[in-house]
Amino acid sequence: MTAATENPSAWSDELMAVIHEPASAKLRLPTLIDRVVVLAETASTQDAALRIAGGKPGLMVLAVRQTAGRGRLGRTWADTSHLGLAATFVLDAARYSAEHLSLAAGVAAACAIPLRGLDQQPACKLRWPNDVVEPERPHRKVAGVLIEIKDHLALVGIGINVLHRDADWPPDLKDRAVSIFQLCQSPMKREHVAAILVRALAHHLGRPADEIARDWSDRDILRNTRRSFLHNNQTYTGLVLSIDPTNHILLQLDDGTTTSLPALTTSLVHEA
Repeated sequence: MTAATENPSAWSDELMAVIHEPASAKLRLPTLIDRVVVLAETASTQDAALRIAGGKPGLMVLAVRQTAGRGRLGRTWADTSHLGLAATFVLDAARYSAEHLSLAAGVAAACAIPLRGLDQQPACKLRWPNDVVEPERPHRKVAGVLIEIKDHLALVGIGINVLHRDADWPPDLKDRAVSIFQLCQSPMKREHVAAILVRALAHHLGRPADEIARDWSDRDILRNTRRSFLHNNQTYTGLVLSIDPTNHILLQLDDGTTTSLPALTTSLVHEA
């Protein structure tokens, strides 16, 4: 299956069928998402979803092609042709805290990566703050999460690399990004990945926050590694002692002292 043979016009019907199947009722999925919109192309599913929602939560927006996706702190999200999945879920911001959404969306995205053919491999890992990475080194990025709160709505954006092959990545991403196809050498329809994702999100949003936090920490790849972080235009380098993903990063600096960096305004300096 290639991107060219997919039928995006059928995505909405298929996903609505998934949302209303009996198994989804147990996850309270119909109370989370009650409508699906699939766009042939959009600059950003986050912006499109906010516009289409009209102030009402319960919307899932997918883009066949996203041309100007963004990540945390204004970074761009690379979407190569018709190969990735770009989705935004519009939820009630009063119902979920931003911290709960961030943790649940990260774990849900990691669980939505179907590593068929890698039965002996562990599940996908998480790299603070919002990267889903392959289970083993070099921990290339396979998905990302962006949470934005606007007009009393929570916009949960999730992008997943699905159909990319080696030749599809630009030179600067070849060693840093990977797709589901590359991981399992088996093409998968993007709407099927979306179906797995919406179920996973409903499941993890229904879990207690402390339980999700433990799950997130179990997948964390930065703890006990030497890394650099940027905060207030200053770089801090040292051993990562612990990460509370929604509060702080505890770092042991080279001089032996420890420092706590605020999670919301700190960014990871990616290794070359």
